[in-house]
Amino acid sequence: MALATNYEDLLKQRGYFDTEANFRFFRHCWSLAVEMQFYLIFPFIAITRTCISQRLYQLLLILILITSITFQSLSSNPIVQYESLFCRIWQFSFGMLAQTLPILSIKWLPSIMLIIVTGIMFCSILLSRLLISFIVIFMVAALVSMSTAPIHPFKSLCPYPALIQHLVVLGDVSYLLYLIHWPLITYTRFMSSQTKHDPSNLTLQFYKEISINFNLPIKIPPKWTIENDIEFAEKFYGIFMGGAIPCTPDIIQTVANKKQYCEINGTNPNGTLIGLAFGNSYAMNIATAIAANPLFKKVILVFGNGATFPDHGAFDKYLIEKLIKPLKPNVIFMVQKYYYFQKHLYKTPITKIKENKEFKNWNNILKVIQNFTSAIIINKEQIIFDYEISRDFIRRKINGLQIEARLKNPPPSPNLEAWLSSLNCLKCQFFGYREAFCDGEFCNVLDLATGLPLFRDSNHISPVGIRHLKPFIDKAIHKALNICVL
Repeated sequence: MALATNYEDLLKQRGYFDTEANFRFFRHCWSLAVEMQFYLIFPFIAITRTCISQRLYQLLLILILITSITFQSLSSNPIVQYESLFCRIWQFSFGMLAQTLPILSIKWLPSIMLIIVTGIMFCSILLSRLLISFIVIFMVAALVSMSTAPIHPFKSLCPYPALIQHLVVLGDVSYLLYLIHWPLITYTRFMSSQTKHDPSNLTLQFYKEISINFNLPIKIPPKWTIENDIEFAEKFYGIFMGGAIPCTPDIIQTVANKKQYCEINGTNPNGTLIGLAFGNSYAMNIATAIAANPLFKKVILVFGNGATFPDHGAFDKYLIEKLIKPLKPNVIFMVQKYYYFQKHLYKTPITKIKENKEFKNWNNILKVIQNFTSAIIINKEQIIFDYEISRDFIRRKINGLQIEARLKNPPPSPNLEAWLSSLNCLKCQFFGYREAFCDGEFCNVLDLATGLPLFRDSNHISPVGIRHLKPFIDKAIHKALNICVL
């Protein structure tokens, strides 16, 4: 009713493809909300056309188009990418831009362009979904706008005139069909449930339990089936980088780019410590595990997709000046994926590390941070496999194939290991992914107790995997704080 279904999803961080979305009656209305929101701003764009030349109007539309698709490509939140008006307005811009193009009287144009569009849509295996939608919308907009005047552009392709009339009727009622189809499907799915515990609800409940409550051991529900295995893997794969954050992140602007900020309450009401975790998706991936340590009453999470620290930029300044100095968190977590483009981490000769200017910058940053905290926890090198573990798990489950429980341990970087161990930081402690998952030449990628994947993709951890890593995070915390735990 408020034309804001998409922004309700954004505020609640509900993805269109989440498992629980199968039982939302108005799941499909996000696209109608986007359309209506566009109609609210369209009059202002139309008025602009009367005030400037057609060439400037076309340039304006191209600018809107480029800005929108750039924002969609760079956004770190998949729900924003999918449902935000600002990430979808480029598609409307194509239609407006195509309307300004001249009509061409080329009889074979619809046939040729239709063949091209169809071919592109069948290339989804080779091209990204965003690129395909970009090309298809461009071609269709051009096809409709540049075809010869009052007749349907596809009419010449259909030898049966009566079929055209039926298609016209179907087009007239398509909007109504779109409005009612999903509520009917949802109602039918709900009414046809055979038991009190619907498979999707069972999967969702299990997912929530293991993602938040780390105090209870993992126990597969009695009615769990292979279908639930697949649903579970699809569920956490659909969540951004596999992390289940029990809060709605706020977007913060750090001059050049945006980061996400949220506060997670500790699971122990008697916790007294404040934690600050920052970095890229790796920090987000383990945030709930940090908050589950009974020492903490609150953990503040700041992350950005692809962010690095230190970065010689606004992110460093924001963290130190806006958070670390005023809050003085008891424990700071620097958790990040170390990217191969950070050549100083991987290519600096071990004997030259202490002379490297980037290494000196790391030490200078850590020297400042140590004045405002009791402990700093840093992750060691990540594990990166050759393929996405959960995708392979789903494929093998569907096809009844044997599932690999262990994979060869990717060789670690001795240069990066030497870099981290050479840091001059008395308050620093480290936790390692290989310690949690690997034993020599091989690493576990399946949980032996449940048979579920430990990894979301080729490197991010699943909610099951986070439970394997948590003891090593806790060990680093206790060692940094000089706490003896029996």
